[in-house]
Amino acid sequence: MIRAGAIGHVLGLFLLVLAATMIVPIAWGMAVREPAPPLWQAFAITAAAGGGLALLCPRPTSEISRREGLMLVVLTWAAVSLFGGLPFFLSPWFASFTDAFFESASGFTTTGATVLDNVEVLSSPVQFWRHFTHWLGGMGIVLLGVAVLPLV
Repeated sequence: MIRAGAIGHVLGLFLLVLAATMIVPIAWGMAVREPAPPLWQAFAITAAAGGGLALLCPRPTSEISRREGLMLVVLTWAAVSLFGGLPFFLSPWFASFTDAFFESASGFTTTGATVLDNVEVLSSPVQFWRHFTHWLGGMGIVLLGVAVLPLV
């Protein structure tokens, strides 16, 4: 039996972590004196969604089962790509949400593919976020190799 509340709670925590990572390119934008409204808006939306899920869904009282873990991995990957694409979608350089989702998913999977002809047109904070998604994706692969694969 899959406990949707337990999955929702953990997914909410993951979204809060994603929102916290958006602070880094926001700080970069402040450092170079370049405004980052798309990142501020994406941060607010992601933090609200993550906080809402974490507060509304019950905390797991026992360990998450394998089936729940698999469901959590799929939903987390989809949610992180979805919410990670918000800064791209809210910026003027992406034509559709599909393009923004693709850009985010390619970053978090470290494929590096892009829908843009020239990525240099992005503002400095959005460009930083694009590169940061690649770094976060790469760190996820390293974590998988170091922490998870030895357990298998």
